Formats: sequence, C-alpha cells, structure tokens
Amino acid sequence: KLDEAESLYQRALRIFEKSLTRDHPNLVICVENYADLLRQMGRDGEADELEKVHTSNFTLRTSWRVCR
Repeated sequence: KLDEAESLYQRALRIFEKSLTRDHPNLVICVENYADLLRQMGRDGEADELEKVHTSNFTLRTSWRVCR
C-alpha cells in the first residue's frame, strides 16, 4: 500500500509542479504529505531532500492538508 501511495504522490507532485506556483498551498501540502510518507517508509534522507528542494520559498503548513 505504501508503494502505491508513493506513486500517487509522485504523480500528484509532477502535476502540481507543472500547473501551480512554487508557493501554492496545494503544492506545499503535497510536498509535506509525500515527505511524511517517505519518513513512514524509513526514508528520512529522501524526505529531508524533498522538503529542502521544494521548501526554499515557503513554510510548510502542518495543520492543513489536501493532497491525501
């Protein structure tokens, strides 16, 4: 199930990256949720890198999530 979720997050992230601005709330939330999933899978380094690459221009919003 986690592998399936990962492929869906990857797809959503590609779509959001193409269609939204880097600071759009939906992109921010998708990145945060995908990073959370990676951490659940024991891939903390990948999660940190994902957040580092995508969060240089915004603050993660931990209380509001839409990309689930």
